[in-house]
Amino acid sequence: MCCRFKAWDEPDELRVIASSTAAKYKKTRKRISRIGEELEVQYVLAGAVLGSGNKVRVSIQLIHAPDESQLWGKAYERKLDDILVFLREICQDIAREIEIKLVPLERERLDYLPPVNPEAYKSYIAGRNLWNKRTAESLREAISLFEQANKLDSTFARAHSALADSYAVMASQSWISPKQACDRVKSAASKAMSIDRNFAEPHAALGFVLSVFEHQWVKAEQEFKESLRLNANYATAHHWYSFYFAALDRLPEAIQQIKKAQEIDPLSRIIKTNVGTMLYWARDYEGAIDQYNQVLRLDGHFWYAYWMRGLACDEKGQHRQAVADQRRALKYFPGQSPLLAASLG
Repeated sequence: MCCRFKAWDEPDELRVIASSTAAKYKKTRKRISRIGEELEVQYVLAGAVLGSGNKVRVSIQLIHAPDESQLWGKAYERKLDDILVFLREICQDIAREIEIKLVPLERERLDYLPPVNPEAYKSYIAGRNLWNKRTAESLREAISLFEQANKLDSTFARAHSALADSYAVMASQSWISPKQACDRVKSAASKAMSIDRNFAEPHAALGFVLSVFEHQWVKAEQEFKESLRLNANYATAHHWYSFYFAALDRLPEAIQQIKKAQEIDPLSRIIKTNVGTMLYWARDYEGAIDQYNQVLRLDGHFWYAYWMRGLACDEKGQHRQAVADQRRALKYFPGQSPLLAASLG
């Protein structure tokens, strides 16, 4: 279990690197100092987890990345039912240790973390891993897991919000009808917000469908701003906010938002690809292709990056390369895609 911290301009504020990027270093043999260099972070929170029955034991170390010195360490043992309360305790201990000032909203957020059914939490984590793969099959499996989590614990706001995120992505790729998806996103997001009014994630999902599919620009921006007010470190809110700006032809702001998302989640394939998408729409085809190349060095089977690189190469008149990339996109796409076939055509 590990997290990354990156300092903001002010010394008493921190930016936390997204868990999807941190997870890439699970079981890594790289030195802490090397990880710090790669992610441009000053501190690494590393630990080990041991589970037995309904109990879990976690040992944690806060390490100064440049010199690999341990600043703080502690071991915890709790019941799985109290996993979110347990995480709150860890956050409070770390905040005290590094003398970070928690604003009232953050304190309130930490104070409101009810117990959760451990099996529901496991389903949620498994679903989030599938959600990050961004394929039709993985999203359908993720939806099934989030629905299972909701059945196990109907008050688990994260699972409701994750369901909203899943339908939003399904609609964005035409894997489900927009009308059906929007209704389901609104229902799941509303449920999550009714359970936890300080939860940022459902506001971002709602803003996404209000802008991309319904063109309710004022309401959509209100939702994005609320999401970022609640959690300025939420990468997906910055990510989806960029599409709002792009749709309004405000590309400098779109690029600014997507790059903020990338700072928080630097190893996300989808965010890195969509940095390229924003540059592509701004007609910076060289910059876009450079982003797609970076993605494909991370994952040589990511169909979306091949598809977008093919479009950018086509704009540059590199038609043979464009055709080759569109063929690769079709090859690596799991299933059939009329959109990719049309692009190749």
